Amino acid sequence: GKKARTGPVKFYVGTDQCDLWEVTATSVRILIAGSGSALNDVAWNPTVPHVCATIGEDGWVKLWNAEKRAQFAVRDLGAGVSATKSSGGGKSLHFSPDGKLLAAGLGDGRVVVMDARSLARLAEAQAGGGGLRNPAAGVDHKPGGRVAAVKFSPDSTLLACAGADRSVHIFANVDGRFAPTATCAGHSTTVVALDWTEDSRILRSVCANHEMLHWSAPSGKPFKGDVRDFNWHTHDSPVGFPVMGVWEEGKAGPRHINSVDRSSARGHVVAGDDAGIVRLLHYPCVARGAGSARFRGHSSHVSAVRFSADDAWVASTGSVDNSLLVWRVRGMKGTRDVNGPIA
Repeated sequence: GKKARTGPVKFYVGTDQCDLWEVTATSVRILIAGSGSALNDVAWNPTVPHVCATIGEDGWVKLWNAEKRAQFAVRDLGAGVSATKSSGGGKSLHFSPDGKLLAAGLGDGRVVVMDARSLARLAEAQAGGGGLRNPAAGVDHKPGGRVAAVKFSPDSTLLACAGADRSVHIFANVDGRFAPTATCAGHSTTVVALDWTEDSRILRSVCANHEMLHWSAPSGKPFKGDVRDFNWHTHDSPVGFPVMGVWEEGKAGPRHINSVDRSSARGHVVAGDDAGIVRLLHYPCVARGAGSARFRGHSSHVSAVRFSADDAWVASTGSVDNSLLVWRVRGMKGTRDVNGPIA
């Protein structure tokens, strides 16, 4: 007859947080770390190019190693409750250019600054309206509007936050303590994207109605001069002359393209849309309906797309399929392609 199998018994468990566990008599190992809620943003560490962070509607921030395809650190910032009594959740992320800090914008108006490696909380502020019920305690917040965008200045000395209160808030980073320096008001609806110039002197904000405004920093005063020749550190704005071509004919609804990001080498731009498609285009792309390479992986609604600092990876998040996809960028300059997803 057949011999009975005497090796260690393993079985596999799927959790309500979309994790897959391998369980034996003596150990439990997470094979796949999933997300139990919509993922709203992703950011790459500029000094450790294979490490990225995600933030979800449940308020969890997670660090991922793209090379190992593994999660290695998590922090629960709390889902919170927004001013409209809906779930607050995590909305936006950005690493400081020196790679030391990670800022998160939340749905209840909070901005939390963490250590980029350990995710330990270092500072917290109320940027999206609301306020503190007990300023002495400094922890009990009145719900505010969601913080849809956060962005450190290139010199890491300023942090800009913006969102549903239609304002841009600028904080000064003084030895890891963040003090408000200016509030910039002028948009008609939720601010969805922020970009700094390379010299950290001018800030650009774009709202859901595609209004683009410019501000002097750190004063926060409106800048009304010519910005055509400015050198922008990033291009997250979904509008502007260099990215006109990302808009396809018949698909120019204000919410169709959810995220845009320019490569560090400034030769390409990636865009994510409501149809679940990640598109790669040349930068600048100034012709309407410019040609693009199209990549499918998400079931729908790509909430964010980002190049890594070395342009070796692209990360995309889905707010319906709750997934992080990491794509490997391949090819020489001028012929780049996206291969994947790999995770």
